[in-house]
Amino acid sequence: MHNYEGEPVVIVDNQLLREDSHDGLLLHLDRLIQSDSSGTRVPRRILSTAKVFTPVQAFIEQTGISSFNGVTPQAIGNSLKSDLFHYQRNIPHLEEGTYHLEHNMIRYMPQIVTAKWPVLTAGQINTQIEFDRTFRTIVKEHGYRGKKVLFIAGLHIDISPDIGQLFPLTNFVPWAAYVQDRDGYYYTLEQQELVQLLKQQSTDNPDQISLDNAIQLMADAEEVKVEV
Repeated sequence: MHNYEGEPVVIVDNQLLREDSHDGLLLHLDRLIQSDSSGTRVPRRILSTAKVFTPVQAFIEQTGISSFNGVTPQAIGNSLKSDLFHYQRNIPHLEEGTYHLEHNMIRYMPQIVTAKWPVLTAGQINTQIEFDRTFRTIVKEHGYRGKKVLFIAGLHIDISPDIGQLFPLTNFVPWAAYVQDRDGYYYTLEQQELVQLLKQQSTDNPDQISLDNAIQLMADAEEVKVEV
């Protein structure tokens, strides 16, 4: 972004102007650059590796006119909002599990890379997509009919340990749940409903075991030798 002959301008690298590009980051040029009456984007100036254009009024208002008043061209930086670009990549459609995450994420990469916490945002989006996919698989699958099913999806977060802690802390953030009865009746629980129900559950577990005791019993047990 810059000021040319007293007016705000946008400098766009030639590679981002290629109409035949089908891979990588692609700009929504109609939301950045003005076109003439015929729909042609006419540069105000041609540089060695880029072109200078007049920005659309909506982009000027979004970024603020002061963003274009620098003595030297300023990088667009945080002014490149998620609605101004998208990613495109030819991801193969192979067997289940291959490139699965890539297919889930590609549509939402603009929101992910511009988020305050990109990794957390990516996890939230993937959790939502996977819950929807699994829910529809269970509903259609004959093997689940006539059975009780409880499917809970959420985001598992590892928290880096402080000094002196040997293991990271973990948090599970519930997203949604699918509940099915033997008679075929089923329903879904959204996040607030699910959290409320989980809070109402008893913290006592009659089947709880002591992991330390279980490990000790294994250590004290007589060795079983297997001859091959």
